[in-house]
Amino acid sequence: MMYATLKGAPSAESLWHALAQSHPSNPDNVSGPALGRIDRMFVNGITRWGRSVSADMMASFRTSLASWHNRMRDLPSQDIMQLANWFTVDGTMWLIGPDHPCWPHQLADLAIRSDWAPPLCLWIRGDPRALISCPSPIGIVGSRDVNEYGRYVAHTMAEQAAAAGHLVVSGGAMGTDAAAHWGALNALHGRNPANVGKTVAVFAGGLNHMGPMRNRTLFERIEAQGGALISEHCPNTIPEARRFLLRNRIIAALSSTLVVAQARLRSGALNTAGWACELMREVYAVPGDINQPGNAGCNKMISDHRAILLCAATSTEDICHERHRPIMTTYAGPQGTLSKAGSASQPIHETAQSAASNNPSLPAEEETATGTAAAGAASPTSPAQTSDQRPSRSAPPGRPSNARAMKPASGGMPSSARQRMPDMPDITPHESRTASAASEARRSPTAGTQPTLMQTTLMQTTSQSNPIGRYDDGPVGDLCHQDAHAGTSTRRMPDLRAPSESQEDAEPRIDPNTLPEPQREMVGLIRECRRRHLIVTPDALLRVARELHNDEIPNIGTVLELLGALELKGVVTRQADGVMLSDRVR
Repeated sequence: MMYATLKGAPSAESLWHALAQSHPSNPDNVSGPALGRIDRMFVNGITRWGRSVSADMMASFRTSLASWHNRMRDLPSQDIMQLANWFTVDGTMWLIGPDHPCWPHQLADLAIRSDWAPPLCLWIRGDPRALISCPSPIGIVGSRDVNEYGRYVAHTMAEQAAAAGHLVVSGGAMGTDAAAHWGALNALHGRNPANVGKTVAVFAGGLNHMGPMRNRTLFERIEAQGGALISEHCPNTIPEARRFLLRNRIIAALSSTLVVAQARLRSGALNTAGWACELMREVYAVPGDINQPGNAGCNKMISDHRAILLCAATSTEDICHERHRPIMTTYAGPQGTLSKAGSASQPIHETAQSAASNNPSLPAEEETATGTAAAGAASPTSPAQTSDQRPSRSAPPGRPSNARAMKPASGGMPSSARQRMPDMPDITPHESRTASAASEARRSPTAGTQPTLMQTTLMQTTSQSNPIGRYDDGPVGDLCHQDAHAGTSTRRMPDLRAPSESQEDAEPRIDPNTLPEPQREMVGLIRECRRRHLIVTPDALLRVARELHNDEIPNIGTVLELLGALELKGVVTRQADGVMLSDRVR
C-alpha cells in the first residue's frame, strides 16, 4: 500500500504532509482535502503499477491509512529533521534510498509483478559500498539445522566466491547462513584484502534486534571486514515469522546466482529459491543422500527442473562471472567522503539539515508510514558540503580539511610570496637541502656536543659501509657518501621498521588457562593437531575432537565460531593453509 501511494505521490515529503493533515484529530476543513489528495496518490500509483482499483482495494487502503495515522502518533516528533536522528539511531546506522549511490539497483526487479514491491529504503550497519561491490553477487541459503555436509558446501562455496572478489549474500541465522558468512570472512586470510569480496547479511527485523545472539561475533566480524548488515525495517522492528518470508525476496533480488546448500521439503530456503526463479536468477541445488530428510528439498528441486545440480563446491568459476576486485569506490555526500574503511567523515545526524535543504524529495518507508521521509535527510543524495563549511573528521589533527587549497604553488612557495619577492634567485634542490641542513645545525642547541643515541646508531651503520671513516661534514655529517666513480649519493639508514626485542617482550603474553572452557579446549586441539603433524584446519580440528570425545565442540559451526573468537583475542593467527597459535601464547 505504501509503495503504491508513494509511486503516485509527487514526493515523499508531500505524502508526509498529506498524512499529517489527514489525521482524524484535525478539523474537517483540513483533513478532508488532505484525505482526497492521498486517495488520488494511491489510485495514480496503483494505475502506474499496472493494476485496477476496486472497492475492496480502497477499503484495504483506508485500513492501512488508519494504521499509518496511529504510527505517526507514536513518533517522537513530527519534524523531519529530528526524525532523521531518530531513524538512524543518532547517526550510528546508514539509511539509504533508491537515489543513493550505494543502492543496489537489482532490487528494482521486485517491481516486475503488481503484487510485489521492492524495499523503500534500507538500514545499514557496516560499509554500504559492499552492496554494489560486485555486479553479480552470489546468494547462499539453506536450513538452520543443516548437517556437516551442507555446512561444508556453504562454507567452501562462500570462501571460493569471496576469494574471487564476489559478493556473498545470505541471512543472519545459524546453520547455512552462518557457515556462508564465515566462509566469506575466512577468504581474507593469506590474501590481499583489496582482492577479497565482501559479505552481506539480510535481516527480517530491525538492526536493533539482530539475532541469534550466538552469531554476535559473526556480525561484528562482518562489519569489521567491510561487509554490511541490512534490513528494510526500522531499527526497533521485531523479526516476526511473516517478515522472514518477505526478507527472502531481498536475498533473491540481490543475488545473480543462488545456491541452496541443503533444505527440507518445507524449508524457508525453498521460499528464497522460489523468489529467485520468479526473478529469472540462476538457481543451483546441492544433491544429497535420498535417505536423509534434510536433503529432500534440494533433491526435489533438481528433479522438478527448478534448479541446476551443483557438481562441485571447491570452485565457483562455472557458476559465477570472472574474477575481479571488489568495487569499493569513494563518493561524497552530506555524510562526508566515505573512506575505504567504510566510515564517513561526518556523522549522519550532523548533516541531516543540510541534506534536507538541498533535496526536497525524501524517501519513505513502509513499516513506519513516513518515518522515512527522513531517509532523504539522512541519506547522502544531495551535493556534498564544501570543506570550508565544516572541517572533515577524516583529516589528520592539525591539518586543514581543504588541504588541496592550502597546497603551495610551484617551487615549494605560495605564488603570493613569489610575487612579493620577484628578484629572488632560483635555488637548486641540492643547494636548498644544504642550506636547510646548515640552518638546522645553527639552530640546534646540541650543535658541537656529543651525538645522540640515534646519531650514534647512524654513525655505526655508516662506518660499517664506509670503512675509511670519511664524512663530508663533522663527526656525523649528512650520511650521504658520495661515490667517486658514479657521482651518486647513496643514503644508508638502519631498518627501523622491524620491532626490537624490547618491543616484542613488551607485548602481553596470553595464558590459555584464563580463557573460557570451550576456547581452552580449542587451544588444546590445535596443539594436538600439531603433535600429530596435521595441518590445522577446521575439519582436522573437528575430527580430532571427535576422536577425543570432546562434547564441547559438536560440529563444524562451533569450530568456526571458536576460531573466530580466538582470532579476535590474538590467540590464533590464520594462514593460507591452516591455523596456528600466536607467539604470545604461553
